[in-house]
Amino acid sequence: MNKQRDNTLDLLKGFAIFLVVLGHINVVTPVENFIYSFHMSLFMFISGCTFFYSYSKSTRSFSYIIKRFLSLCIPYIFWGWISYYIKHSNNFDFDSFITFPISAEHFNHLWFLPTLFLIIALTIIEDFLTKSIKNTVLRLIVKCVILLFGIFVLFVIFKFTKIKLFRQGGIYFLPFLCGYSIIRYQELGKFVLNPFFLFVCVIFYFIGLKFYSIESSSAISLIARFLLGILICFPFYKFALSFNSLVMTSKNFGGVQMLSKNTLAIYAIHEFLRPLFNFTFNQIFYDTILKIISALLIIFFCILIKEFLERISFIFVFVLFGKLPKKEKLYAYHSN
Repeated sequence: MNKQRDNTLDLLKGFAIFLVVLGHINVVTPVENFIYSFHMSLFMFISGCTFFYSYSKSTRSFSYIIKRFLSLCIPYIFWGWISYYIKHSNNFDFDSFITFPISAEHFNHLWFLPTLFLIIALTIIEDFLTKSIKNTVLRLIVKCVILLFGIFVLFVIFKFTKIKLFRQGGIYFLPFLCGYSIIRYQELGKFVLNPFFLFVCVIFYFIGLKFYSIESSSAISLIARFLLGILICFPFYKFALSFNSLVMTSKNFGGVQMLSKNTLAIYAIHEFLRPLFNFTFNQIFYDTILKIISALLIIFFCILIKEFLERISFIFVFVLFGKLPKKEKLYAYHSN
């Protein structure tokens, strides 16, 4: 059962990171419009699923928060410094260099990392506040009240500070909780994977897609994107679950697992390679095919770069990707 769980989430993570890279290459509308309507919500949904498994193995909440800070925020800081050096190598300023990762200027494609840490920390706090409630129904009600209040507070903080971290946290809190909840509460998981519920989600997704445009910043478009991302996560999860059980085997799963294990590396590095693939055809079909090939090439080079850095120093891997290589890989590198 655990093996299937991991494989299903690996499939989703691989699919999601591919869409992120493809979307950042700027394929033409409406393909780009379709990708942006859900790709980051799907990532948060997957993060919620994996959070349940990792957090359930933890014995201390505080140590778990510290661990996730190291794995998410340390890479965010170091990639921020790399970005600053690339952009300002000719007019380097040490004070600006130090503060760059937390400046508004740097809150670009790496926003996912500190936002995910913020959501994880708030979820753990909520779990701590409600764990003493024995009645399941009452506990769920209190959880909903606390989480809705937390989302409201995040938007209030954003309104006064204009720090995008809090806005993104408010937007993507719910997709994260959806993933976390369907794994934690089995009855809820069975309900959302019911064919009728999934059919309704797909129907409402395509209805709502008419109200969303990547080129629009209107309130209706933003609300549509928020709802669309949640609606389509459940059908994607069910599809990955079915695809995994019917098609995937241990022999053909190696590539998907490699893609999943290198998600953060791909997410961080691909932005530096993207300008090399900045071209567009007028025909949507040829443009999309060309960008798909480009996305696959970028992902391949990202993995090669990470493998190269692992061979240089495991410290690079830790500060840039938030984790150390496996002991077997470290031993193999040092043996060579």
